[in-house]
Amino acid sequence: MQRTSQHAAMLDDEARNAALSQVIEWERVDDDEDVLQDLARQPHERSLVVQSPGGSTQGKFRDASEVTHWELVEDEAKVLETTDVDGWCLDRSQLDLVEQANEDLKELRLLRSCCGRQGNHRRLEKAIQEFEVKLRVRRTWAWFPLTRYEWSGFEHEAPILTLDFRVPGVGALPTEDIHCDFGKDSFDLKVWNVEWPEDLGVKYHHRVKKTRLMRDIVPEQSYVEAVGDHLYVKMQKVFEPPHGYCAWHDLAAGNGRKPFRYDEEAPDGGLMDFLEGQYEKYEGHDSYRRDVGKAMEQVHRREPLRGIADTTN
Repeated sequence: MQRTSQHAAMLDDEARNAALSQVIEWERVDDDEDVLQDLARQPHERSLVVQSPGGSTQGKFRDASEVTHWELVEDEAKVLETTDVDGWCLDRSQLDLVEQANEDLKELRLLRSCCGRQGNHRRLEKAIQEFEVKLRVRRTWAWFPLTRYEWSGFEHEAPILTLDFRVPGVGALPTEDIHCDFGKDSFDLKVWNVEWPEDLGVKYHHRVKKTRLMRDIVPEQSYVEAVGDHLYVKMQKVFEPPHGYCAWHDLAAGNGRKPFRYDEEAPDGGLMDFLEGQYEKYEGHDSYRRDVGKAMEQVHRREPLRGIADTTN
């Protein structure tokens, strides 16, 4: 009886060691239904080693569905690696960018499948959506600009600046075909699968990217809206004391000077820092730097300033 108990304990130890040393290969299991069924019969949580081309990492899988999900993610990555959104082959430089975004997306999806807390699951879901857009952008090589638009809200005290782009049928497009990233003084608008009446049957992808906007905006309160053939980009202006919502004389500053922004926390409103930045930036423009130097002396002496002519262009 004692030998039988010892023999059973040895078998239990061997089974435990075999379970701990089980290895899941990174490559897809080729139609091995028996392996997945065997894993499904053991739904309890266990520690497994996942082998990848870059090495192995140890993590926990709750059941066989997570293993299946990992393999499906890898299969999807192999499909996405070689073609763009229109089904054309990508060149080597584009392929490298797609592979980077695809690897990031694959890891996020694996983390989501292993996540148990709702808060973390929501954060990972949001990150996955952002990377899906990033991957789609990198898989789109034929971008067409939208150069014509009407704008409103540029006057003083108007809180929202609106750009109106005429895009046929944009209001009927799926929400995932319209995306805009807003920054502190920039926006990047992307629209996929637009069909123009002049070229029926052909899908166009449009992109409008503007940097160094004339003044700052509030990214969290800016958004896009599609109605009929109109695509509206609505940007919330920054309230700048003591002037409020300032007027925009142009959409972007380009290579020119941006207007001075008042800083209520600085004793001089931030004017001296602004002038110092202008003086350092325009090295080689002697006449302009001379005027800026005079203005800095006046600020130091607390004398009123007049406008400085833009002689940098």
